[in-house]
Amino acid sequence: MMKKGWKNNMLAVAFSIMLAGLSGCSVDTGTASSVSETKTAEETDEVKTADGTENTEETKETEGSKETLTVMIGSGDGGGEAAKTAFQKAADIMGINVELSIFPDDQFLNVLNTKGATGNLDDLIFVSYSLQDLPYNELAELDGDWVNNVTDVSRQFLLNPDDGQTVIMAPMGSESNMGLAYNKKVLADAGVELPIRDYGSFMEACEKIKATGVTPVYVSAKETWTPQILLLSSMTSTIMKEDGLAQKLATNRVKPQDIQGLQDMWANVAALKEKGYINEDHMSATHDMGKKAIAEGSAGFYAVTDAAYGEIQSEYPDLVDGVGLTITPMWNDAELAFVMTNRTSRTLAVSKKSKNLELAKEFVNTCLSEEVLKVYYELSPGSAPFQSLDYELTTSPWNAEMQELAKEMPSYGDWANALFDGKAVLNPFWGDFDLNVQSMFSGKSSQEAIEGWYKKYADDAKAKRLEGF
Repeated sequence: MMKKGWKNNMLAVAFSIMLAGLSGCSVDTGTASSVSETKTAEETDEVKTADGTENTEETKETEGSKETLTVMIGSGDGGGEAAKTAFQKAADIMGINVELSIFPDDQFLNVLNTKGATGNLDDLIFVSYSLQDLPYNELAELDGDWVNNVTDVSRQFLLNPDDGQTVIMAPMGSESNMGLAYNKKVLADAGVELPIRDYGSFMEACEKIKATGVTPVYVSAKETWTPQILLLSSMTSTIMKEDGLAQKLATNRVKPQDIQGLQDMWANVAALKEKGYINEDHMSATHDMGKKAIAEGSAGFYAVTDAAYGEIQSEYPDLVDGVGLTITPMWNDAELAFVMTNRTSRTLAVSKKSKNLELAKEFVNTCLSEEVLKVYYELSPGSAPFQSLDYELTTSPWNAEMQELAKEMPSYGDWANALFDGKAVLNPFWGDFDLNVQSMFSGKSSQEAIEGWYKKYADDAKAKRLEGF
């Protein structure tokens, strides 16, 4: 088994290196964009305008005379219309070109780290990952009026881990909520009332929804980032319950598979498939399919971040009012109910080796200006990660709904970003959390999955020579 895994890892690294070497790898995200996307070698002669028509030679010369910045970005929710539109707005203000290097989400992190290791990063990187997972020593220090206005919740995740002071990430996205999007009519027709505070009650709700002929829970397991939300938005309170448990996990004095509450939650997520409460095509289902299902009412619940509100608003404007957001009760004890409120969900960084270093830094500051942020938050509403602003940014009904729930139950970040005694002590222990959660929907048992998560993060921690590993 170890030999097979080693081979797979080597193939993944080789594939990542191959991707990194391509001068123009791009992926069609399925959304329109006025920002240029880098092309393959065969496509470089075909230059398009924002409306998709071919440019004249005159336009090519005009565009060619502008300075150009490249931005590395994932193909999933982080590569959506909000970011692309905001980047174009910033580029227009500055009078420059912006080209996107778009990579599939399941390859993005490997490619990013390979490019960082070879000194081949794009001018800018737009990510949702923790700095611990990134080649952060390759990122430039940032400075702007926004630096001293970031909330305490988000600020620590923007700092160089080596000194805890240098700002190397800019908070573009909102401080997000994660949970279960739900179709209001589906729940009403099934007689389901919210909030649901424990897993047993959630199973009863799923049974009621299934009885109406609707899929209770939609799972889009073709991608890794959506299934994991079922546990990202539910594990924290169990770890919080026992004083010092996070520190014990972080120093290898206890393993997640040895904690009964965590074992139970992983088993509860796996049981959604075992009980027939999810869509049959879950392994080929995508996030776009999940949004469609929850908007149109062919599913009752779908685990998402609050960024999905802006996406559904854009794609299904007539249906968005029929969708809400609630907590994810994978815990057995109702006393563990909590609202997941996280750090800024999208950040922008600059490569310190960029040939356009100062221009790239100026681009970051422009992206965090009022004019650009208003464009971004209009398309991706949320709670902005700033202590105070002289203007208002668009929030969403989903955020308002979660804020109401937070009046009657605690609010925590996800387990990797939650603060334990003021520090995000579990942040370095991501491992292959997303892949292992996904694996429960492709055939692995919950025990195999949770042990797989531990093994990967323990191997990573050992390589970093962290205490206890």
